[in-house]
Amino acid sequence: MIARLRLSYDVYRALLRDFPVAEYLAAQPGDPYLVGAAEAILLSITQAEATVPDAAGLLPLL
Repeated sequence: MIARLRLSYDVYRALLRDFPVAEYLAAQPGDPYLVGAAEAILLSITQAEATVPDAAGLLPLL
């Protein structure tokens, strides 16, 4: 995402910090994933769906 969108690391960190992860993934007791990992994955997915043709149709297959 950083390379494709030509973002600086500061801008990417700001996007991660501001990403509304709770709207996409509710925290579960004992969940082994850190919030930061979920933020990075969901941010990449939402950016791909917004910018890559047919990504929304292809991502569920992966």
